[in-house]
Amino acid sequence: MITITEQLSERLNTALVKIGKENLPSNFKGTVSAAADTRFGDYQTNAAMILAKKFGISPRDLALEIIKEIDVSDISNDPEIAGPGFINFKIHESTILLRIREILSSDRVGVEKTLRPEKILIDFSSPNIAKPMHIGHIRSTIIGDCLQRVANFLGHDVISDNHIGDWGTPIGQVIYGWKHELNETAFNEDPIKELLRLYQLIKEQFESDPKVKNACLDETVKLQSGNNESIKLWNQFKEITLSEAQKIYDRLAIKFDLTLGESFYHDQLGPLVDELLSTGIAEISDDAVCIFSKNELEPKNDPLLV
Repeated sequence: MITITEQLSERLNTALVKIGKENLPSNFKGTVSAAADTRFGDYQTNAAMILAKKFGISPRDLALEIIKEIDVSDISNDPEIAGPGFINFKIHESTILLRIREILSSDRVGVEKTLRPEKILIDFSSPNIAKPMHIGHIRSTIIGDCLQRVANFLGHDVISDNHIGDWGTPIGQVIYGWKHELNETAFNEDPIKELLRLYQLIKEQFESDPKVKNACLDETVKLQSGNNESIKLWNQFKEITLSEAQKIYDRLAIKFDLTLGESFYHDQLGPLVDELLSTGIAEISDDAVCIFSKNELEPKNDPLLV
């Protein structure tokens, strides 16, 4: 659908060709844009001010020639000159109403697809395993879904990923809690609520009791090493969490192309660390793999721990 500015610009350039003769630069294209001051009109052009020197006359005189030649009677009132040579257009109400009807009757509501589609990855929602979604997740979910809908509508190649938090020490804490503090009755009544209780309980013990901390870290290592019992519990926790989250996604009509949690990258981390070390990007410091910023980061953020 051609816009009003495009229509007016076409009419402007037709008029310029008629009056320009040898004075009009071959590559010049006059444009019409929204008026800076709507007291004088809805749209305006400064073409006369740009071309006046080429034509050897004042901007206002050139503007007079343009408005004598340009035909926009089906779109706007007669053009008017303002200031040093601006040409202003006041659009007919009938033109506006016609455009509104065209937009409302169009599947694309007047929005054209992009001429330069891009591949866009949008990571959003990202609930954590063994916990219900909180307001921060809901906010991310709604914003991310809006972005993917808009980008898809504009014709971009969009990939949406629900990057769930399903790996690391918090999972080891829940596994430890499951083995030592589980209330089976509460779990059967409300699984996600009981998993959250276990996480909160063990997290507190983790901070205050070295024995619990070491036991949780051991559970984390077993999970990451592929221990069958640990993997079975992890899958159970993940299924419960995503099932609860899906109830919200269904209510909001939200869909994802991918659900790739932190665990998806586990097998890739070892080779990546080796590559960082072999290329000198990272180095061993105090038994940790670190990337130093060479004073580009603030001391409190330097180095980056891998």
